Amino acid sequence: MRLALFLFATVAASAGFALAAQTVTIEKHLHLRVSMRDGVHLDTNVFLPAGGHRVSALLVRTPYGKGVDLFPGYPAFLEHGYAVVTQDVRGRFASEGLFDSIHNEGSDGSETIDWIARQPWSNGRVGMVGGSYLGIVQWKTAILGNPHLKAICPVVSGDDDYTDRFYSTGGASKLGHRLLWMSENLLAPGFALPTFQSYIYHLPLRSIDRAATGQPIGFYQQALDHPAYDDYWKKLSVREQLKDVTTPVFSVGGWYDNYVEGDLDAFTTLRKKGTAHKNDLATSQKVTSVVEVAAKAVKGGRSYEWQYSTDGGKTWIGVQPTTQAKVSIPNLQPGVVTQFRQRAVTKSGPTDWSNPVTTIVT
Repeated sequence: MRLALFLFATVAASAGFALAAQTVTIEKHLHLRVSMRDGVHLDTNVFLPAGGHRVSALLVRTPYGKGVDLFPGYPAFLEHGYAVVTQDVRGRFASEGLFDSIHNEGSDGSETIDWIARQPWSNGRVGMVGGSYLGIVQWKTAILGNPHLKAICPVVSGDDDYTDRFYSTGGASKLGHRLLWMSENLLAPGFALPTFQSYIYHLPLRSIDRAATGQPIGFYQQALDHPAYDDYWKKLSVREQLKDVTTPVFSVGGWYDNYVEGDLDAFTTLRKKGTAHKNDLATSQKVTSVVEVAAKAVKGGRSYEWQYSTDGGKTWIGVQPTTQAKVSIPNLQPGVVTQFRQRAVTKSGPTDWSNPVTTIVT
């Protein structure tokens, strides 16, 4: 639960809530070669908080190039005692193998988590975080049920390859969406970046991947082989396997994002599943939520008040201000959707309450 709530707190920080700032020394281990089941090595960076303690880790797997530094905002994880592991997915940048956006991400992610759990600095607890493709790989890993995976935080990622990325519900190919992404990311060496108009009207479809990237793309050809939602897509779909997800999820979507229908579907399905599970628990079972955010920050005579609500914002309950970096809220049942909001208190009086940030107690 602590790891899931910290993922929530980090998202909250990007929405205007302040994480307690600290200064830590970061220990870097760059370009580690993590071996997969078939002998392919994935290039991996590990960032550790100094001190030599066994810690939990946040894994970020990307097709866009991990570089040698932490992504913006990610030092907050190390400031709170977590390791950060970044990795180029198979076939991208410094990692070996053939890139395939459909088939490998789940097993590669799970094997990487196993590798993390075996490291001497690891306490065996791993979370995943990231958006778009970086969120897709989380879902594909979560359905495999790795016991070391304790929380995921997919952002604008959807839950189904067929309807989110390749075809509409009615079967029309999402040419613009897929071809633009492929053209921007999978160009053949020496092939000049083409204009959108130069490939979007290309016929026949069998060679449209070559028009967009200068080379045949295996997973796109396979998608063309299956224009209907058949067993091929069902076996690959996260949506079809959400029943197997037992890892706590903090999912973020956007009303105007391409994947919003998939994000809402995943939330609705898991919410129903979580409610059914909650009903099996003893009604007297309670938990204490520990939200790792600064409940009171004093800067220039300003402090902050906190409130939470468990009834959709109809009733707000005040949290006792504290100088600690944690707010403890007792007697919340697992599965409860909880909102938090904050306002500054100045010498001239309090400001307006911030927009609520929502999490689910797990």
